[in-house]
Amino acid sequence: MESMNLTALTRLVGINENTLRGWERRYEAVTPGRDENGRRVYSLKEVERIKVLWALVKEGHTIGRIASLPTPALKKMLRSSLSPEMVEISATSLQTENFLTDIINALEKFNLEKLNQSLQKARFELSSKEIVINLIGPLLVKVGHMISEKVLSITQEHILSSLLRDYLGNLNQSLSPYDFSSRTHSKKVILTTREGDVHEFGIMLSGILCNLYRYQTFYLGPNMPLNDLIEASLHFKSDYIVLGLMTLPKQREIISAQDYVNELDRRLPRKVTFCVGGSNAGEISKIKTERQIIILSDLDQLDKFLNSHTNF
Repeated sequence: MESMNLTALTRLVGINENTLRGWERRYEAVTPGRDENGRRVYSLKEVERIKVLWALVKEGHTIGRIASLPTPALKKMLRSSLSPEMVEISATSLQTENFLTDIINALEKFNLEKLNQSLQKARFELSSKEIVINLIGPLLVKVGHMISEKVLSITQEHILSSLLRDYLGNLNQSLSPYDFSSRTHSKKVILTTREGDVHEFGIMLSGILCNLYRYQTFYLGPNMPLNDLIEASLHFKSDYIVLGLMTLPKQREIISAQDYVNELDRRLPRKVTFCVGGSNAGEISKIKTERQIIILSDLDQLDKFLNSHTNF
């Protein structure tokens, strides 16, 4: 075989077709040929280059900075396993801060077009990890403060939430084709929140991180009844449960955070590790159990945990 079509390439590498087309159109990362029907075909050298580029992006490098480098230089970067924190960290921080400022300004002015443009531009110029940890995470915190201080309205919060659900859903989908046989990590992760807790963005962002590290990731959405989570965990034979536990108003609390986790602990195999985050997660530290329970203060801590338990 001297060439490969687009579908075969994306299945082999694990990259999303739209992402690859964006790399070609915006950065000329590769220039595929065309068959007699006008469809893209990739030489073996181009396939090899895309595999290396995709591996580097998953490590935290941004495609905009590495797309123009020759393939030997890319391979050298991959072999040296350079930490993304060591690669132009000051430039990345400034770039992310600029995106954050643009998004907030657009939201304040109800400028949906500018808001969407800023988010889409960040998708091309930042790595997925940077988007999760350094852009969307801080954005949600900042917007929360601005809502509480009445600088932003509930309407503006809903506008942003609607955009972010689609945005993060598309980002997650590009990383998580349900072909688990191609996953390099065999561990299985379930992500959800307890019943009554509809705060979704924390587990959405966490799910993207799990997919970046190529865990077998099962995103169940928020507001999960206890018995259904237990059934899902047993069915999928999960190794980890990432659980969002926000503080809820008394009138909305169906079951306390402590009771919810206590019951999970009682009924699930000991091998299942609980990774718990959110404003109510500190209560879980009071539970006495032989199970490993990780209290997560932020997304960066989850990133470090996933990285430390990854074998590739």
